[in-house]
Amino acid sequence: MKYKAFISYRHSPQSRLHAERLESALRRYAKPLWKPPIAIFRDERVLRPGDDLPSRLREALLNSEFMLYLASKEAASSEWVVDELRIWCDELKRSENLILVHVSDRISVNREADCIVWDKTDAVPAILEKHLNYIPTWADLTWTKKDEHLDLGNAEYRSTINAIVARFRGIEPGAMNDTEVLTHRRNILVRNLGIAAIVISAILAFWFGIAANRNAKIAEDRRVEAEGQRKEAEQERDLATKATEQEEIARKNAVQQRAIAEDRSRKLAVANSAIQHSEERERQALADDLLAYSGPPRQIRTAGWKTAIDLGLRKGWHCLAARTQHGSEWKRFPSWHPVLSSSRRYWETIPFRSRTRLALKNPDCCHSTGNG
Repeated sequence: MKYKAFISYRHSPQSRLHAERLESALRRYAKPLWKPPIAIFRDERVLRPGDDLPSRLREALLNSEFMLYLASKEAASSEWVVDELRIWCDELKRSENLILVHVSDRISVNREADCIVWDKTDAVPAILEKHLNYIPTWADLTWTKKDEHLDLGNAEYRSTINAIVARFRGIEPGAMNDTEVLTHRRNILVRNLGIAAIVISAILAFWFGIAANRNAKIAEDRRVEAEGQRKEAEQERDLATKATEQEEIARKNAVQQRAIAEDRSRKLAVANSAIQHSEERERQALADDLLAYSGPPRQIRTAGWKTAIDLGLRKGWHCLAARTQHGSEWKRFPSWHPVLSSSRRYWETIPFRSRTRLALKNPDCCHSTGNG
């Protein structure tokens, strides 16, 4: 992984506090909201238990662009810090990217000779003497005595962070300050736009929620209405089915009744035909009996009616005709009529001599005959 800076410090409470606050300020300073912060290596935040410490430190130094040395007497006397400075300056040859951050103790300079007085300096190790043969510009944090001093809200601390970030970006501190102001304004604009977008989204979500609830209620009402219509349609369908079944039953009953009526009509026609044939046979038999004898017509007295009648055939009739004693007109009687039936039985039972006196009525005669 590539790091923008490697922080080298002694793990003392004061140096640890400076390292933590410095890392946090550098990561946040002049950072646009939409960009990730710069990567800074601080061993206590990156290293894990069980890691190969020398190998990891060398790898981090190799992958870092700048090195921040938190100058103090404790750091200058630390073997780990001195070894990190040796690798950075002697092996990697990056002394020009070494940034001194003076946090405590002394760094003495000789302005006339334009060099560091190493005999009077205890915050910087002597290993850097051959690399710092001039008076370097360092970030002075020796004035910070309280925690609130190590905050970007403090103008002096902010100025120090601005100078370090300007070195990171290769621009002057004034330009870096302008960039930070512009970035801060853009961040405020983006933040406000984000808040506005969130508020508008919340309003739209609320409105859409209300609309969705209303639409859901309308859909539920329509569903209930459709369910009612479906039930009504099912009821109507059931009624129609029942009506169809009843019509089918009525049709079957009508067919049965018609079949019964036709059967009855057929049987009645058969019965009527049989009756007509029977009547015709009886009439023919009686007519044959009457025509077998001659003589004047005579009145006969029927056995059941005890009434004198004249028997004869009328022209165009298909049954026997009879006339009572007191009647003046011929009347038509069917062959099964008691009068004719009794007369025929009487005719068949009287002696032959008496039957010879009976004769068939002349068909052309329409008046009564006298007594014989």
